[in-house]
Order: sequence, then C-alpha cells, then structure tokens
Amino acid sequence: MTHTREQIKQLKRWNFEITFLDRGCLVRAGCREFAFESIEKAMAELTAYTKDPIGVGEKYAPEEFSEELSELRPRDARGEAPR
Repeated sequence: MTHTREQIKQLKRWNFEITFLDRGCLVRAGCREFAFESIEKAMAELTAYTKDPIGVGEKYAPEEFSEELSELRPRDARGEAPR
C-alpha cells in the first residue's frame, strides 16, 4: 500500500494513546477521546485510519478536520476544492 503525501502528513500529525479498560478501551487522538465497547472495534478503526487517514479523520472530527485539510486538497481553476 502506497500513501499519498497528504495521507503521510496526516498520519504524522496526530499521536494516539490507547487506554485498555475492563470492557473496551479509550483512544485519545490529540485532545479528543473516543470510547470503544470492544478492543476489536478500536483496532479495526485504527487500522482503517492507517489506510485512509483523511477519510476516517473526517468521520470522527468533520468540523475540525475539513478546515485543516482544505489547504491540502487540489483546487479547480476557480480556486475551489472539489466536494
């Protein structure tokens, strides 16, 4: 699997911390925490993030993520990012 420069930049941007609990775990990404009922679900989401950091990032933090990555997206002739 080959990542684009934008994907690599995003993967390098966030540090992740995993806290395992009696049931499930907490995943901290930057200043956000996400609770998962099972370790398997958390690991599946982290794996998905490593494959598609931009898509999964938008899933969990769309308002924050879209603004930060708007400068990375290609622009059309009018200077607008495609939707």
